[in-house]
Amino acid sequence: MTETQNPPATVEERYTTAANTSNLTVKADKGGAGDLLIAAGWSKNLIGTALIRLHGEWDRAEKPRPLPRSALDALARTIAKEQGEDAPTDAHRKMAKDQAAEWLEHEQRMLMRKLKTLAFVQQQVHMWALERDIANYADQVAAGILWWLAPTCPACHGRRWEPIAGTPKLSNRSCQTCQGSGQRSIPNGLIGRQIVGFFDDCTNAAHASMRAKLRNLPRSR
Repeated sequence: MTETQNPPATVEERYTTAANTSNLTVKADKGGAGDLLIAAGWSKNLIGTALIRLHGEWDRAEKPRPLPRSALDALARTIAKEQGEDAPTDAHRKMAKDQAAEWLEHEQRMLMRKLKTLAFVQQQVHMWALERDIANYADQVAAGILWWLAPTCPACHGRRWEPIAGTPKLSNRSCQTCQGSGQRSIPNGLIGRQIVGFFDDCTNAAHASMRAKLRNLPRSR
C-alpha cells in the first residue's frame, strides 16, 4: 500500500509562508520567498499607496489632545507636593511635561492600532526590515509609523517657541523639548531615520505613479 502524498501548497499558502519567513534571498536559479513576494506585487509604490491610505485614516480619526498648560501646571504642583516641596521648580515642570508626553504617545499608539490599513503596512514594512537584518524590527517599525503619523512636538504643539507664562503669546525662546524644530525626535536613532526615510521614498513613489496615471488619462473634449 503506497503512502498518501501531501498535496502541493496553494499560492495563498506559499504567500503566507513567504510573508513570515526571515530568508528573503532572491536567487536566479531557484525560486524562493523573495521571488514570491516580488511576484505578489511588493514594491515601494504598493507600500506608499498603503501609507497614504493609513495617513488618511489617521487624519479622519478623533485624536487625543495634548494636555493644556493649566493641566501641566497642576501636574507639576502635584509632583512637587509629592516630593515635599511647597512650589514646583523647573525640574518638576520638566517631569510633568515628560509624563504628559508619555501619556499622549500611549494614547496615540492605542489609536494607531485601530486603523484598518495598519496590519497591511506593518506586514510590508516588516519584509523590508527583515531584508536589512534590523533587530527588533516589529517594535522599531511600529515606533517609526507612529512618528510618521504624529511627528508634532507635544510640548510646543509644533509652534517651535516657548509660550509666555499666563498669556497665549509665544516668546523668543526656542522650545526646549524639540529645540525649535516643532517635531519630536525620531525614535531609535539611525534605524528610525532609515525607516522614516523609507516611508518618504515609498510615498514619493506612489505620488509620482498617481501623477503619471493622471497625465496618461484621456482629456475630455
